[in-house]
Amino acid sequence: MKGLISSVDRTLRSWSPGPLIALAVVYEIALGMLDFGTPEEMSFTIFYLLGVAFVGWGAGTRAAVLVSALSAGIMAAHEQAAVENSPISLGVTAWNASTRFLLFCTAGWLTAEITRLNRNLLSLVTARTTQLQAETDKHKATSAQLSEALARLRTIIAGVPMIIFAVDRKGIITFEDGRALNSLGLEPGAHLGQSVVEAFGQAGEIPDHMRRALAGEEFSAAMEVGPVALETWYSPTRDDGGSVCGYTGVAINVTDQRRLERQILEISDREQARIGQEIHDGLCQQLVSLAFDANSLERELTGRKLPHARTAKRIADLLDHAITEARQLARGLFPIRLDAQGLPSALEELARTTRERSGIECRFEASERAVVNTKTIATHLYRIAQEAINNALQHGHAGSVTLRLETRTSQLALEVEDNGQGIDPAQLKQCRGMGLHIMAYRARSIGGMFAFGPGAHGGTLVSCCVPVRIN
Repeated sequence: MKGLISSVDRTLRSWSPGPLIALAVVYEIALGMLDFGTPEEMSFTIFYLLGVAFVGWGAGTRAAVLVSALSAGIMAAHEQAAVENSPISLGVTAWNASTRFLLFCTAGWLTAEITRLNRNLLSLVTARTTQLQAETDKHKATSAQLSEALARLRTIIAGVPMIIFAVDRKGIITFEDGRALNSLGLEPGAHLGQSVVEAFGQAGEIPDHMRRALAGEEFSAAMEVGPVALETWYSPTRDDGGSVCGYTGVAINVTDQRRLERQILEISDREQARIGQEIHDGLCQQLVSLAFDANSLERELTGRKLPHARTAKRIADLLDHAITEARQLARGLFPIRLDAQGLPSALEELARTTRERSGIECRFEASERAVVNTKTIATHLYRIAQEAINNALQHGHAGSVTLRLETRTSQLALEVEDNGQGIDPAQLKQCRGMGLHIMAYRARSIGGMFAFGPGAHGGTLVSCCVPVRIN
């Protein structure tokens, strides 16, 4: 029935008002003729109303008023013909005609308005349905893209040794997944609802990382959870008001990478030590022998008062200078001699060599108990100091450098401070030089904390604190 009405409505809407009005007029006239031919007791009022309603539905209010006037006139004529001998029939007939006209107009207007509202509602429903369909299609496309992205993300999480986690403002883990959890002996989601400090408390850096992330800082850091080395990235999450409501993070298992880096550094240090030892024991000894021969030749030529004595003396001086340079080079390649005074002695020699080669002021300060009998720690600290001095000279254009080796309770602290150009604190994150990476890694490999930033009086301060047993 609803479909039939909709079909008729669409058909009538396709017609112009003229044919509809003509059809209604014909209907009303035919109805009037039928009304004239039937007994007075039979009422056709409802049928007249149907014609008015029809034209109101199809042609609007004005057409309904016109047909209402026609219908009321036909009924008044019929009534007048039936009671024309009554003295009051004319007034009653006029009243009845007016009443019918108003009734028919009201019915036609109501039908036209209801039809208009229904058509407007239908148009709105159709437009909204079209819009919802378009939005649904868009949401389906977006959902498909999201599903594809989630599938890719799951593939990455399942295939890459990483951990993805989320922590709320109270430090409670709300999400935890990733293949790297297996290396920690954990299943995805094992710590949901737990405090991140309680879950990974064995990593001493966790409380500081949580504090920084909840303070709104975006940063990366390295940490170790048992035997597993992780490189982590933290990003704070914010609510609609812009306040930090937690943070998300990604941790990548770099244990194998760290082991390879450590092996490469160890190989590099061994090779440098081997080359330094060969220079000291081989080249230097040969140069010393040549220097003795040159000195002997110079004395003999001088005794004979030959003019070539000055050439022999110049050769001997050049050989002495070459011996000094070779020994300094050997000491730089193989600096740590634990059977002597160890790290302090090597750093003192480094400061002296820096003064002689660069001409800048370079001094070494050490506490009395700052002696390390662990060759690995001593070697890494020396290399850090060596790299820091090179940076101060090449990049900082420093005029003076100070090396410090101090004891702080159960820690050994190495500091290299210069008075060079320094660095803007806002640019610290952009400092990505290979030397800084190597110094930071050397510090991590011996369990130390590496720091790099502006000095207290300008310039740059490089420091490394290592927990060691101090003699």
